[in-house]
Amino acid sequence: MPVQQSLSAMFYGVLAKYIQYKTLKFIILVEDKLMLHLLYIVAFTALAFIAVSNLIRNLIMFSFDRERSYPHKIGVNEGGFGYYGSKSIPHPELLDDSGNLIKEPLLVMRSINVEDARQHLDALYESSPGNKIESSEDA
Repeated sequence: MPVQQSLSAMFYGVLAKYIQYKTLKFIILVEDKLMLHLLYIVAFTALAFIAVSNLIRNLIMFSFDRERSYPHKIGVNEGGFGYYGSKSIPHPELLDDSGNLIKEPLLVMRSINVEDARQHLDALYESSPGNKIESSEDA
């Protein structure tokens, strides 16, 4: 009996050591995965803070930049020769037939009903050159 007890005690001891080893190995594996997850969380949190801080800084800088007025560059072409002169010339679409600056609104919208709009579009379509070619092919 003592030999059997010593064998069973030895077996249970080895089994306990094996279970302890496997448990420790599992705990280390879980801790490694948790550490990896924790590292990812910390890294991406830091990147998110950097991105948000850059966004806020850029918005503030753009708002300050919009309020600042820039002087016209005169030093390059002081004599007024060449394409860029010291006198600013308005765009040709802002001038009327006599060359005077238009001071009225450039876009005046008026409301029309659907039938009038459809008649105008039909008239434009009927008068288009492509419509005459298609109608002659159909005949």
